[in-house]
Amino acid sequence: MIAGLVVRGYDVIVLTSKYTEHLASHETISYDGKDVTVHRVGHNRYDFMRYGLWKAMRLLKKHDIDLVQTTTFNAALVAGILRLFVKIPTVLHVHEVYVQLRYTFF
Repeated sequence: MIAGLVVRGYDVIVLTSKYTEHLASHETISYDGKDVTVHRVGHNRYDFMRYGLWKAMRLLKKHDIDLVQTTTFNAALVAGILRLFVKIPTVLHVHEVYVQLRYTFF
């Protein structure tokens, strides 16, 4: 998803959990010559529910964000609350459906 958006010319900011200590809290990764900024909060996916919302609100104030893309599990709660406040489109990827599709196509 990220690479596809970058190729189409979108600026991409990633907000995720910091699930291991060796990962940086903030870094820039290059896709096809364009920079993607990655922000990591908390120490696991449960901390993400607590800290992710506040970080997302700060990012929304600082950047002009058009779309929130999230997955099920803990990030969906953060995106749902965020959507109530800012009213921007939100795309939810449901991993459980992808797992079932994998068995259908392979």
